[in-house]
Amino acid sequence: MANFMKTRTVLGVIFVALIVYSGNTHCANCHAENFESENIEFPQSNLDIVQTSNVKLLPISLPAYLSHSPKKDWLYAQDPFFRIGFYNLQKNCKDLQDFCENYTYLIIKPDGVAARCFDNVIAHLERNHFKICHTDLIYFDTTKSILFWSYESNFFPVEWFSLINVLFNNQPSIIILIKDEIEIKSESASSRLNKLKGDAFAHLRKPFQLRTVIGAGSGFLTFVHTPDDPLSMLREWAIIMDDCKMNAFISTYKSNPLTCQSISQPKEFAYSQIPNHSLDYSETVKNLEKLCLSLSLPQEVKDELTSIINDKNINFQDLFSFISFYEIEIPHWDLITFCSYRCGNPLPVLPLIE
Repeated sequence: MANFMKTRTVLGVIFVALIVYSGNTHCANCHAENFESENIEFPQSNLDIVQTSNVKLLPISLPAYLSHSPKKDWLYAQDPFFRIGFYNLQKNCKDLQDFCENYTYLIIKPDGVAARCFDNVIAHLERNHFKICHTDLIYFDTTKSILFWSYESNFFPVEWFSLINVLFNNQPSIIILIKDEIEIKSESASSRLNKLKGDAFAHLRKPFQLRTVIGAGSGFLTFVHTPDDPLSMLREWAIIMDDCKMNAFISTYKSNPLTCQSISQPKEFAYSQIPNHSLDYSETVKNLEKLCLSLSLPQEVKDELTSIINDKNINFQDLFSFISFYEIEIPHWDLITFCSYRCGNPLPVLPLIE
């Protein structure tokens, strides 16, 4: 199993680098069609790769209940993680369309755990007719983090990966399987939950949206993650869970209703591993200033660190370099909070997928 997971990860890294698929292997039970008669505009960057590497691609169509984007279908159908996720769903679910339309998931990230937002997340989901089916713990490592947000990275600076690694590495996140119980449905559970979640940037959120209600930060410390659609959901599951865990997770949708105690068990463990933190920038700056005064370093070094902390034009990577050079230990959540406010806004790069 360990060798298989290592091979899966290597394949995923190769895919992220190339975003191509060689050969005629199809996702199990997906309908393979040749799009020659249709005017599908594929991403030009991928076509350039194909033309220069002599790799033959066979366009694949996916069931309509997975997404509504031909470009995304084409790209994800060739993603090894989506194919693994879809295969595992087929093994554990008889009605694939029913599952993809009615079930989704949410992750409370380590910053959300530090902010103690679990109870407010659950309450807001239930107010909006989402039923909690299962809760569990997951852990991201560096490779999983890069793979998980590889497509979203078109929207943010590459240095955010450094912060993602610091935020997630060896820190527990809480994963929640959710059923959409609204009576009249016009979209998948994933799509409806994604709209309820709210934007990563606070000024773009509505008062009723989840990130507003739980007081999530803006930009980087957004507390929660949800998939855009079932296509993303299945791909993401295959990245963050091995086959055994994914199969067990999917199977829980058939289980008896959860008790309050069983819902909260992952929360209690995560709270015991991650200390409570306000994630407030002003408070964090005060903490860092106090730290400067307590350091057993030459005064000029402490003065330089104070200058870095208070100069808002200095990038967080300057702080990383400085504390690494002088071997200064900054409390984890003070470091995360400070850096998240210094990482800047996303770059104006066009996304790969529309």
